[in-house]
Amino acid sequence: MSELDRYCYDGKGDFDLDKIDTDGNLDKDGREEFKEKIEQKTEANNDKLSALQDKLYADGKEGLVIILQAMDAAGKDSTIRRVMSGVNPQGVDVVSFKQPGTEELAHDFLWRVEKNIPARGKIGLFNR
Repeated sequence: MSELDRYCYDGKGDFDLDKIDTDGNLDKDGREEFKEKIEQKTEANNDKLSALQDKLYADGKEGLVIILQAMDAAGKDSTIRRVMSGVNPQGVDVVSFKQPGTEELAHDFLWRVEKNIPARGKIGLFNR
């Protein structure tokens, strides 16, 4: 298992966060090399994401919803900036869900979600 694989989930079997290394502790000698590998992997993934976005738009049959939920100051905005840097911003709508306002409270719980579902061929990113 490579150093990078410690932080990846392969999609096989059940996901158990307790089995994923999340501490990020690396010896000082390996940090720069590891950071370089991460940046290369991110660039390759951004290229794939861009191609998939093109297919999503061209097909026009489905939309995609990505939901990020974490505590304040957990890095959601940085994650959005970094992960979505490979896509065309015209095809992505980022919606932040804060405390419900008066209009939202006058409707059912899912009303504000339903009104922000992305159009076919687009990506909706829900930041909560």
